[in-house]
Order: sequence, then structure tokens, then C-alpha cells
Amino acid sequence: MGNCCNGNQMLDRQNPQINLVTDQQNNSLQIERAAIKIQSYFRGMKIRKDMKSMKNQYHCHNEHAPLTMVAKLSKMPNYLNEKTKKVHDEQGPFQEISEPDLPKLGPYEYTDQTVYYGQYKNGLKHGYGTQIWIDGSIYEGQWQKNSAQGIGRLIHCGGDVYVGEWGTYIHADGAKYVGQWLDDKQHGDGIETWPDNSIFKGQYSMGKKHGHGEFQWKDGSKYIGDFDNNLIQGYGEYTWFDGRKFIGAWKNNKMDGQGIFTWIDGRRYKGEYKNDKKEGYGEFKWPDGRIYRGQWQNGKQHGIGVYIGESNVEKQGIWEQGKRIRWIHKGESIITD
Repeated sequence: MGNCCNGNQMLDRQNPQINLVTDQQNNSLQIERAAIKIQSYFRGMKIRKDMKSMKNQYHCHNEHAPLTMVAKLSKMPNYLNEKTKKVHDEQGPFQEISEPDLPKLGPYEYTDQTVYYGQYKNGLKHGYGTQIWIDGSIYEGQWQKNSAQGIGRLIHCGGDVYVGEWGTYIHADGAKYVGQWLDDKQHGDGIETWPDNSIFKGQYSMGKKHGHGEFQWKDGSKYIGDFDNNLIQGYGEYTWFDGRKFIGAWKNNKMDGQGIFTWIDGRRYKGEYKNDKKEGYGEFKWPDGRIYRGQWQNGKQHGIGVYIGESNVEKQGIWEQGKRIRWIHKGESIITD
């Protein structure tokens, strides 16, 4: 153990700078740590100062200023593209309908790059204001709790225009909607027209035809009845331009369920449909009085049926894919699937 201690002493004497270098390193580390603390302190002061400045800048010392972190701009940027500028110039300034006692603040740029200048209430867009999008769209009008709602004008980036609460939405291709709105979507009663003279009058729900309505196409065909999420679905009457008519059940824009189909020449079918075709039991009557009562499949007589000819005599038979295979004699047993 003594030898071990002596060995350390001999090592120290042979390398006198080892302890000195270690002390210098310790002193340097202490100085560096102290410098880091000082720098951190001043950085913290700067951040707190900047945050305070940002808070004052964002909120403008107004209780109604935006609640979220937004950037205050010196002026509204001009994001209008060629189409929106053309429409905006043609339409002219939109009538301002402000709410009393609410401040106009901004313009503020939000994280989604929209820019808003207008009235606020309790940190939310509320009252009258203008918002522009980076794609060139612009809305001028009333707001409620951060949503465009009320009287206003929205010009989409493609040139489409919607004006008013109960107002007009004009699509770039000439389509037009006049009706009720909710949260910037067609909702309630409305009328929609297209350049080819097609027209829909009826009910909407969150941007889709839903409820009772009447749709007339450019060729004169017309449907009056139920709609479900833009689809003809439920009960309704469809009249084709050539006089054909179906009254009955619909599903996914197709005849599906019980219904009556009539032709202008006097033919008439009453029975079941599936996916736009006669399916199941149905009765078909020709203009000359002939009748078929029986089973159908894929739009054709298929299975057992009864045929009544011009002599008014009933005959039972078997049909396959629209063709009679044979008659069934009286007393004959028939096995069906």
C-alpha cells in the first residue's frame, strides 16, 4: 500500500503539469457555464420582451382582438387573380353592414395564410369583414363566431360568385343557385339552374339535394319526388321526354321496388323493379288487351306466369328470358326452385 502511494508521488513529480492543466480546464468550464447562464438570461429577457410586444401587437390592447396567434400586417395584400379581379371589378364594392360598437381590427394573417380585416367580438371574427385567400378567393360580408354567415359576397378563385344570405351563387360555367344557406352551404329551399336550361327546385341539406324536389332536364324529362344526398331515392314520378312515365320507388337513381310504368302507346306494367329492371312479380298489359301476370327476371318474363290472350282465355305457362317454353296443362304438377 505504501509502494502504491509512493508510486503516485513519483508520477506527480515526473509530470508536474498534469495538475496545472486540470485546474485550467476546471476554470474554463466554470467560466463557460457562467457565460451560458448569462446568455440564457438575456435570451429569456428578449423572448419575454418579444412575446409581450407580440401580444400587444396582436391584441392591439383590445379585448375583442383575435385569441389565436396571428401576424399583424401593415395593409391587406392583393391576392386577387385574373378571374377574381375581373369579377370584383365588375361587381364593384360590396355594401358594408357593420355591427355597432364592435371594433375593426387587422389586417391579420392566420396560420392557413388567410388574411382578415374587419370586426371582432371576444376574439372571433364577428360583424362585417373581408377575408382573402392565397388562391385569390375573397369574401366580403357578415361573420358570426369565425364563420362567414349572413349577408355577404364570396368570389371563388375560379370566378364563381355567391351573393347574399338568401342570395345567388353563380358558377363559372353559368350554373346558378338562388336559395337558403347555412355555414356557406346550400341548405333549405332553393332553385338551381344550368346553362342548358336544366332546373332543380326543392330542398337542400348541407350542400346536397335532400328532401322533396323537382328536377327538369334540358330534353324535357322531369322528376318530382324524393331526393337523398343528391340521389333520386324514395318515392317519385319520372316522366321521359317521349311520354314514358314511372311512378313508384327509387334507389340510387334507379327504379327499385313497387311501381307503375306506362308508355304513350297504352302499354302498362305494374309490379316490382330491381336496379332499373322488372324483377319479381308483375303484371304487363298490352294496348290490345293481352295480359301477362307472373314472374320477371332481369326485365324479362321468367318463371311461371299466366297469359290472357285476345280470346280472354287464361293459360298458365313457363317462360325463360322472355320466351314461352311451354304451356302447363291442367292438373300438371310443377316443381319450382
